[in-house]
Amino acid sequence: MIHINKLPSNSLPDIILDAFTVQDLPAIQLLQPEGWGDILPGMRFYLNNDYCFKVKASCNNKIVGTGIAIIHHNLAWISGIIVQPDFRNKGIGFAITNHLIKKLNGKCSSFLLVATKLGKPVYERLNFVNDGEYLFFTKGKINVPLSDYIISYKEQYKNDIFRLDLLVTGEQRKHLLEPLLKKAFLYIENNKLTGYLLAGFGEGLIIAENPVAGTELMKLNLLEEKTPVVHEENKTAIDFLLLHGFSIDYSRVASRMYCGKKINWNPQCVFSRMGGNLG
Repeated sequence: MIHINKLPSNSLPDIILDAFTVQDLPAIQLLQPEGWGDILPGMRFYLNNDYCFKVKASCNNKIVGTGIAIIHHNLAWISGIIVQPDFRNKGIGFAITNHLIKKLNGKCSSFLLVATKLGKPVYERLNFVNDGEYLFFTKGKINVPLSDYIISYKEQYKNDIFRLDLLVTGEQRKHLLEPLLKKAFLYIENNKLTGYLLAGFGEGLIIAENPVAGTELMKLNLLEEKTPVVHEENKTAIDFLLLHGFSIDYSRVASRMYCGKKINWNPQCVFSRMGGNLG
């Protein structure tokens, strides 16, 4: 438990940072930010996985903020930095993020996050550097024939998925992916895995080593009405979406940012991000 009593507002009582538990979920639900998807499934996910470091900020025994660090070997994704509106602009989001980084500084050499327009200045003060923008597209779906090369998950390709994911993302996250693979779809050509889709988790992560595999898996992912989100460097995915009647929603802004050691990754091979909490 950590007390913070040097926040910018002199009238603000002490803020206490402590781990949150399942008993805190009803109070955390009240922090639901406007424009975000339901935060409760993510909070339950963090509670159920010991590689997630969870923090709540409390003032007078009331939860006013949260933050999570999702640890993948020597890097961590900072996520769920939420501050109750009446307590914003008082340094709480900064304090939570700084606490997470300091807590893991000996374990992790890189920290990543996806910043909203509101949060970006806070992270810049913590020396986070911009690593490109995510583009949000209007909701929609397409109805086109699916490739015969797409199959449901087969365990024989499990290690190939891990290798491809590491090659593209630079993240060692086998522990995250493995429980989700039963609902995956694979793009297999000549008995070789060239792409995969994690259906039913987040926004439907798509990793593919070539444009054909990537766009074919996008077709499957977009059979349901979704809001596609791709990094600005994936020109193939952007052109595919524009060709099929989607348009960029310029009212939404999200920046991938990092501090510490820069992670080498290949955004042109990510045809659908996992979510705002994991890139």
